[in-house]
Formats: sequence, C-alpha cells, structure tokens
Amino acid sequence: MEEERNTYLDELSGDGCRIGGYPIFVQYGPRENEELRTFDTLLLQLDCEYECDLMFGDGGIANFFINEEDLKKLDFTKVLYNWDCC
Repeated sequence: MEEERNTYLDELSGDGCRIGGYPIFVQYGPRENEELRTFDTLLLQLDCEYECDLMFGDGGIANFFINEEDLKKLDFTKVLYNWDCC
C-alpha cells in the first residue's frame, strides 16, 4: 500500500511544474470569477522547486491560463496569470 501511495504522489498528483493539463490551486481557482472563465486552458504551471530555488510565497504555485481559441491562433496577447500561497 505504501508503494502505491508513493507512486501516486510522485506521478499522478497535480503538483509540480507542467505545460498544459489540469491545474492545482493552493487556495482557490481564479476562474471561479465569471469574467475569467474564458481563460479555459492551462498554459503553464510553476510549482515550488527547491532544487533551483523557485518559490512562490510560502509553498505557493503560479498558473498561466489562456483561451483555447487564442492558443490555436498562437495569440498570446491575453493570458491570465495567477499565483497563490499558503
């Protein structure tokens, strides 16, 4: 059971840096705000990486979102940046 738990934590959790996929939030997702729901695609997620001294507050995370249609057009003029921490 411990081995399966470690596999989940290492490979399947939402933590970590990523391009695309599903975001995680420390507090709440900014897209809960109706005006920001058009930013429907995770572009980049940066999590704390102690090995390279990347830190957002006290154990925080940074997310960049874009509208799917803008991404298809490679239009990066409207990107939503959000970070939060414990």
